[in-house]
Amino acid sequence: MSATRYALAALTLAACSDSATPPAGSNDYTLTGRSPYLASFAVGATVRNLVLRAENRTGPMMNELRCGYSFMLFNATRASAQTPTATGSGGDCQLYAAPPERDYSGQNWLCAGAINTSSGDIMDTRGFCPLPGSAGPWEGNFRTCGAFFNSRTASVSSMDEGVDDRVTDLEGEVRFPTLPVISQPTTLAVITWPSAGDLTVAWNTLEATSVMVRVEPDGAERTGPTIVCTPRVNGRLTIDAALVNQSGLRAMNARLRVWAFRETAVQAEGHAWNLSGAAGSNVLLQPAR
Repeated sequence: MSATRYALAALTLAACSDSATPPAGSNDYTLTGRSPYLASFAVGATVRNLVLRAENRTGPMMNELRCGYSFMLFNATRASAQTPTATGSGGDCQLYAAPPERDYSGQNWLCAGAINTSSGDIMDTRGFCPLPGSAGPWEGNFRTCGAFFNSRTASVSSMDEGVDDRVTDLEGEVRFPTLPVISQPTTLAVITWPSAGDLTVAWNTLEATSVMVRVEPDGAERTGPTIVCTPRVNGRLTIDAALVNQSGLRAMNARLRVWAFRETAVQAEGHAWNLSGAAGSNVLLQPAR
């Protein structure tokens, strides 16, 4: 890397800052950010969301840690078609007939060349130049979690492959909140659905700027009814019984996930980019036998 590139990188990293710095040491505070997994967008929207993910309770025995990435880098050529079929009484939860991320398919994806991720023993380069109309979000897993859980930091940068790259100046640091510890409806990895009533979800995570709570069919690949909640206050949320009942999820194996995000804003290719560290945990909700 040239001296000029080093200088530019240093300036860019110095300019990086949390979109909204969360308070230190507190789990109960107003969330000021927005989930990077957009539920809706309009034609012409410029989406530049890069997420590094660290999740607990994965794998067949729900005892594994898994880390990966989601690249949502596109210019919207059509508006969102997945609209809520119902909204909870507090306005924080929406029920969709299918996950809203299905609307990422068919958009005008960015050709970013190659994106490098570095964190502990992760030294990973991913080429990113999807064909027009490709499905999304563009996701994958790393072979290791590197320092995602311990140091809670990673660096990302772009690499000029000299083909059709539009991004050659991406430099930034991704920081993670602490892993959410779910305390309601249970601290266990598996529980039976409550036979009736609201579903109260409580968790503890530090340094998050936004949180997303989801309930969806277990093992779903962006199919089936999905409840998506964007809490305004960290730590606790209630999903109305009416919304759960309308979804039909109580009668099936469903996965309750709590994702905590910490967003950082940077500039690249003339646009604002949102770099997010995502820490997640989940509970398997089984129907009563």
